[in-house]
Amino acid sequence: MLCLQGDRHARKGELDTALSYFEQAVEADPGMAEAHCLKGRALAVLGRSNEAIASFRTTLGLDPNNALAYAGIGGELVQTGRPARARKYLKKAIKLDPGDAIACTEMGRALASLGRLEESLKWFDRSIGIEPTAGGYGGKAAALAALGRRAEAAKLSSLAAKLQPR
Repeated sequence: MLCLQGDRHARKGELDTALSYFEQAVEADPGMAEAHCLKGRALAVLGRSNEAIASFRTTLGLDPNNALAYAGIGGELVQTGRPARARKYLKKAIKLDPGDAIACTEMGRALASLGRLEESLKWFDRSIGIEPTAGGYGGKAAALAALGRRAEAAKLSSLAAKLQPR
């Protein structure tokens, strides 16, 4: 019940409140992998990467096949400038859940950060094919711009802005 309440607040953008519910859920049942994973996601969005990674690692200790936790660690490693290390976590996440658009977007971001722009485009396309998101379009737009393909990048940036106006 605490996780459901936290999730409701997270969907409304009330992340501090959501985090409080997830922390209560972890305290009530320290063995609940889902609560640790949700806590990690909230911490990630709040920009608390080290704490998020710790929560995701706890999740994996409880549930070694939790694709969301692998994707969470991978995303945070990309976010904190460690894309090469992120790739192993993202590969595992995608192997466990090939339909995870966010993990595919993060793989694209990791590869783009490593200068592997053409390869990153394939991952952004895969992500967009699963679920068109601002992250997928924005990541692909950035990679295209870096490749000098500015007109294509501008169109995708526009699509990203429509999906996520803020």
